[in-house]
Formats: sequence, structure tokens, C-alpha cells
Amino acid sequence: MFILNQLFGSYFSDSFGIGLTSEDVVDRLLSIEYNKTDENIIPIFLTFFRKFMKPYELVKMLVDRIHSIFSLWLSHYWNDFYGPHARKHIILFLDRISKYEYLTPICDSLAPLVVREPPSYDPDKSWGLVDDEDDNDLENEKKDSAYASGTFSVSSYIQHHQPTPPSPLSSPTTNEHSCELPRRAEFAGGLINIDNVAKPKHHYAPSFKITASIASTRTGGGWTSSLGTQLLASSFISSFRQHRSDKDQSSYNYKVFMKATDVTIADQLTWIEAELFSRIKPREFIRNIWSSSVSNDGSSFMESSSNNAVTASIAHFNFISAWVVTMIITQTRLNKRVSVLEKFMSIAVALRNHNNYNSLMAILAGINSASVLRLKQTRQAVCTKKVFKQFQSLERLMSTDKSFSSYRMALKATGAPGIPYLGIHNQDLVSLAEANKDFRADGTIHWEKFRLMGETIMATMKFKYPGYSIEPDTQLLTFIADSHILSEDEQYKRSILIEPRLASSSTNRIRDLWLRM
Repeated sequence: MFILNQLFGSYFSDSFGIGLTSEDVVDRLLSIEYNKTDENIIPIFLTFFRKFMKPYELVKMLVDRIHSIFSLWLSHYWNDFYGPHARKHIILFLDRISKYEYLTPICDSLAPLVVREPPSYDPDKSWGLVDDEDDNDLENEKKDSAYASGTFSVSSYIQHHQPTPPSPLSSPTTNEHSCELPRRAEFAGGLINIDNVAKPKHHYAPSFKITASIASTRTGGGWTSSLGTQLLASSFISSFRQHRSDKDQSSYNYKVFMKATDVTIADQLTWIEAELFSRIKPREFIRNIWSSSVSNDGSSFMESSSNNAVTASIAHFNFISAWVVTMIITQTRLNKRVSVLEKFMSIAVALRNHNNYNSLMAILAGINSASVLRLKQTRQAVCTKKVFKQFQSLERLMSTDKSFSSYRMALKATGAPGIPYLGIHNQDLVSLAEANKDFRADGTIHWEKFRLMGETIMATMKFKYPGYSIEPDTQLLTFIADSHILSEDEQYKRSILIEPRLASSSTNRIRDLWLRM
């Protein structure tokens, strides 16, 4: 808490600043002068408003003041219109303005966004406010307004655009025959599928058919595990295994891994990470935080996390970390373990050069896991390698000292493309969310809390564009995705097997005394 106070100062005090009413916040959104000084206010507001306002309430306020952010809201947060109340009201608004010629451009820009299939479910209902079921007041408003239908027909719209039953746990593209189709290697539970990736220019392994392979993961280390992550991780375990003995598989993995260059592997790890990062939307950060904390039965949490890119990124981070450990400890010969560890250190250097801090941290987490740290013979041999000093520099860069101050400083100096270490930024959001209440003592909105959380999210989102220009290599991606990952218990048992514990000096002395008797 001391460190966070240093970072954010008096923002953690409930007495900081002046509380705002819902009307005050909306007025700021529509203020040209305020938007010039705070360019992030609109995306931040759209990310958080459901913590203190219902979608219908926002619609009504915006209609009363003239629309300004409808286009952005409708384009990126269509799920807010899951309930019919907000949809009906915005259609009424379009009906009214369609009668005025000078408002036609507004009507033309919003109409395609409004007259479309309603969202199938609302992933934010587990943490945000929802519209009331009863919409009699809206019908009465229509009758009392002496409203004459213009371009749009509200009754026709309502009749033909009823919400479909929610099916959050199934993909929108899933059909009854999809399970019959063979799948190739996937990352993050199928979020990143390499079926349609271009053919590789270089071959690092013999071709083989993959029937169903999903990158496995573990829940220890890296980001904080949650129920959703554990359930998601359990679905990642690969069902496909090459029919090889452990020794043959280890030898095969070693040859493929060592044949690829350090930069090539770093490129492919960055390609995967960039694909995941590009899918993350601002609200997915807060769904990951608030959905799990407010859900009682777990069902709402699973609905919001089933297709959450942040949750998938957490699982992928843990997978890469576990992959590093598995690759090292499955080599029974010391010289091979040293070579693999040295190569991962070189890959870490290449990842830093790519500004891929998330994969870099995953590699560091694997190398510094308990199962690898205890390999004294392996680590002592690596200490003499040239890359070791560079690796030590990376450890200092990503050190947890002073709340990752070295990393934060480096990130500020980093330009796009880049991939921040999302774990620490996610923790910042958790700390900000828990440090302040949503409302102040006088009932006004604690806007500074949401603004700070929004600035944290926007600071990571700015690294999305421009993106990386990396060509995916299907052979290498398949090799990584299809890797068999040992559990933490299996990792530690294998670690002890390849480098057994040494008897302590005190035990040796007692044994010597016993033999002399």
C-alpha cells in the first residue's frame, strides 16, 4: 500500500477532489474544452459507467443533451443494449430526429449500428448495473408524446429484433457440425488458431498431422489464478501425444528447439502474444477483476470469462512459463540442460529487443521457478556463458523492487509496437478498485477512481498500434502449442530425479561418527 501511495499519492483518499453526480460526468463528456484537456475521458467513461449508471439512464441523458458518443458506444459496447429498454429508447430518438433534415447525418450514422441483431448475451451483467425488465414507462412516454412515426417503425423494430436466448459459453461461429472438423494446434484455448496461417519458409520439424492440440497451462506462478483460469486451463491440456517414449520425446524436442534460432523463437512467441494482445478490449480488464468478486454462484463469472482475452492471456502466460520449465527438466543429460537454459536466456534477450515484456516475464518466471532454481549444477555451468550477464540485466529490469519501478521506467521510454507485462498492470487495477469505493460519503460518484483505472488501461492499450510485422511459422508454432506440459508436482519430481538432493554436512558427520563406533 505504501508503494501504491507513492505512485498515486492522495488519489487513495476519499476526500480527494470533488465528487460528481451522473449529470456532472455526462456534462464533462459533452464539454469541448474538457475533452481537449482529457482525451481519454470518453473511452474511460464507456468502460466504467455501468458501475454507477444503468444503460437506459445514460441513453436518456444523452438524448436530452444531444448525442455525442453514441457512435463509439454502439460500435464497441453493443452488449450494453442487450435489454430492450435502451434499444427502444434510442430507436425513439432516431425516429424523432429523422423528421429534421439537419439531423439526417446523425440519423444515417447511427441507424446501421442500431438496426441490427441484438446482442446474444451481456458479459457485463455480473458486475454492472442492468436495465429494469419493466418498460411501461417508455411505452407511456411514447403515447403521451404525440409522437408520429418518421423514418423508422418502432413497433416493427421491436417485433423483428427480439434478443436471442443467451449462449455465452459457445462461440458465435459454432455449429452442430463443428465438432466433426479436425483442428490444428491452438493457443489460449482456441482463441489463437493457426489453421489459416501461411506456410512456413523454414522447416524445423517433420510434418505431422494434428487432430486436436491445445496449448496446456498451469495455475501456479505468473498471474494470480482464479476459478475461471483454472477451468480454462483444464480445457487446454492437449489430447494429442506423439507415440514416443519419454526419452525419445525429450530428444526430439531438444533437436527441434535447438535447431531454431533464438530470434526465430522470440519472433513466434511475440506473434502469439501480439495476437492475444490485439484481442483485448478495455472492459475485459474490469470483467476479469469485478466479475469474479461479485459473482455468487460462478455462472455469471464463467459467462464473462469464457471468451475473455485477458483470462486467455493469463493462461497463456502460465503455459509459456511451464513450457520453459518442462523443456529444461526433461533433459536428463547435464550438457543438454545447460544448452536449453542458455538458449532460453538468449530468447529472453531477443524478447526484450522486441519490447515483448509479457513473454519476457513468462520466460523469467519459468527459469526462476523452484524446479529450475534448485538445479545447482545446471545453473553453475550457465554462469560462465556470455549471455548470463545479459540475463542478469533482464532480471534487474523486471525486478519486483519498488513495484516494478525499473520496468515501469523502461515502458515509458518504449514506443509501439510493444506488449506490456499485463500482470503488474492488472494488479494496479485490483489495488485501485479495492482502495476506493465507487461512491463517496455524500453519494456522489468517485470519478477519480474510475479515471485512474481508465488511465492505467489506456496506458497499455496504446501499444497495440502500430503492430508487429512478423510472419507466423506454422511448424514452430505447432511444435510449441503441442508441447506436453508437466504439472508443478511432476516438474519438481523430475527436477529431483535429474539432480538429486545432496546430503547435508551435518548428516555426513553423524554418519561418519556412527561408522567409527
